[in-house]
Amino acid sequence: MGQTVRVRHSHLSGGRLQDVIDGDPYSLARGERANPIIYEFIFSQPVTASELVLTTGSMRDFDIVIRIYAVGEEVPVEYNNKFLDLGDDPTVVIPFENGPAQFDRVWISIKDNNQGEVAQVHVREIAFR
Repeated sequence: MGQTVRVRHSHLSGGRLQDVIDGDPYSLARGERANPIIYEFIFSQPVTASELVLTTGSMRDFDIVIRIYAVGEEVPVEYNNKFLDLGDDPTVVIPFENGPAQFDRVWISIKDNNQGEVAQVHVREIAFR
């Protein structure tokens, strides 16, 4: 997006952070032991985006929680999404309905409901459009 972005995330045991933002759905990062795996993006400049596009590794039952923080706000707009029985390595699009026009922080949680608290959740791609 042409700006500096600070990203905090769960510890990874495979791949790198760059693998989830490189535009290549065949690369991936694997969480070491975190279920859910967490990514938090802190943008240096306000972002205008209307949806999140996320490609994960294959999971049959998973939840995604997204918290979007409008510029200067501490209370986020939250989106909770449940996905069942999608194909291998699914790509999901989550619209930011009624979200802020611009934001500077996004927190994302991806939980595999078929595993316990200790799991290796695979994330292939995260993109804001």
